[in-house]
Amino acid sequence: MKSIAERTGLAITTVSKALRGDGNFSAETVQRIRQVANEIGYRPDRSGVGLRTGKTYTITVAFDHSEDISDFERQIVSGVASELSGTRYELSLTPVFKGMNEVRLFRGIAAMRRADGIIFTNTSPQDVRARLLMEMGFPFVTHGRTALQPQHPYYDFDNESFAYFAARRLAAKGRQRLAYTSGSTGLTYLEHTLAGLERAASETGVEIGQVFPSSGVSPYAAALHQAICDAARADRLPDGIISSSDVGTLAMVDALHGAGVEIGRDIDIVSRKTSSILDFCHPRVETVSEDLMEAGRVLARFLLRSIDGEPAEDLQIVGAPVFSWRQE
Repeated sequence: MKSIAERTGLAITTVSKALRGDGNFSAETVQRIRQVANEIGYRPDRSGVGLRTGKTYTITVAFDHSEDISDFERQIVSGVASELSGTRYELSLTPVFKGMNEVRLFRGIAAMRRADGIIFTNTSPQDVRARLLMEMGFPFVTHGRTALQPQHPYYDFDNESFAYFAARRLAAKGRQRLAYTSGSTGLTYLEHTLAGLERAASETGVEIGQVFPSSGVSPYAAALHQAICDAARADRLPDGIISSSDVGTLAMVDALHGAGVEIGRDIDIVSRKTSSILDFCHPRVETVSEDLMEAGRVLARFLLRSIDGEPAEDLQIVGAPVFSWRQE
């Protein structure tokens, strides 16, 4: 900062405040300081900033490192990174592996102040990670809701509406025996999904069959592929399927094709869509979309506002699904 001050002819305190975004300086002064800072390669000393402010200016995303949801997480991370671009905050990733003690992991991040806030996914109604961070007073935001009180900042997808309208769409196409596919158990989104299915069933009279494959089987796509093959051989396929994921839908399409089951004639599928991969699937299936990049941007925005002290009730949103029905 002394070098910048010498080159601009300004006081070191002026340079320091302008680089922090403080002070009432003209746009021309700030631009001149930042230009010189860029020219000489100035970067703030993060450890020094931390000692002065008590902040790391780091946001961490707890990244679930599994085959089944890696693209889901990747898109959220990309959205978070996009939102943090141009701010003082940097993104770090905290990988979470199967069997890892996440409570211990999160407690370490919060207690040691390795970040100023955490973003994480796959929430359960009584999520122990969220409860821990609330008790510690550590800022966080989740992709997905919990049943904890008081509530906390979150972005969630409206899974109840997704399931409800998907089931009604299949019923309108004459499908009566429906099934919902998911590899997860105990998560809040599944409760919302089942509520939507039950509401659609009570209104239309459709039957909601078993959820397959077996809960917790990994990798999910391979287990779902096998479950569809087994159901086809046993002649117990439903005539309509609501799929929770893009990769699961691809696995089902392949399994149905191999079993000689024709989508659109023998069975119809409505799939949640979180990427572009289903745009290249044949035959095409109907989809309900969630924009995960936008979800990541909202999560980052909410976390920064939470760090600044905004109340949780102002930092909660349920994103509306986008339906893509084919023309008959």
